[in-house]
Amino acid sequence: MNLSSREKHLVLIVSAAIGLLVAYQFWLRPMMEDAHTLRRVVPEKREELSRLKQLAEEYERISIEIEELGGEVPEPETGFSPLAFIENALEQAGITPQSLSPREIRGERVVQVTIDVSIAQASWTQLLDFFAHLNASETPLRLSSFDIRRRRRGDGLEADVTVTGLRRAD
Repeated sequence: MNLSSREKHLVLIVSAAIGLLVAYQFWLRPMMEDAHTLRRVVPEKREELSRLKQLAEEYERISIEIEELGGEVPEPETGFSPLAFIENALEQAGITPQSLSPREIRGERVVQVTIDVSIAQASWTQLLDFFAHLNASETPLRLSSFDIRRRRRGDGLEADVTVTGLRRAD
């Protein structure tokens, strides 16, 4: 097969065109698509980074505020147990609780102890004495809620009391 110079030239042009199409399809086109994707994604990521930096600054500010507030909260004395203190206060007031239900929320340095006390039979004097013992605590105790009602039968009162206190974390 003898090709003329013109045919050789045409074969060369067609081969080059096929080569360019293949290069475009498998090399240049993916690069152009990647460049387009980067032009779209980079601004989105910069905006996301800016939001993350703002959140990090806010987190740092809140952490400092929490640390400052933690310094204002009085630390409970070593060995103080709100549950033991409440049991002792009930005993000194002459009250036998129907139930004591403690719950704890652990922090880094302290544990918040919430105790639900159910009292089936007590007098006004006994309840006032119990509240006076709570008030006399060296470590702050908070009376979160209380509900006092007359017993349906007989003399005396029924009460549901919730007390919250702090103890050092172990």
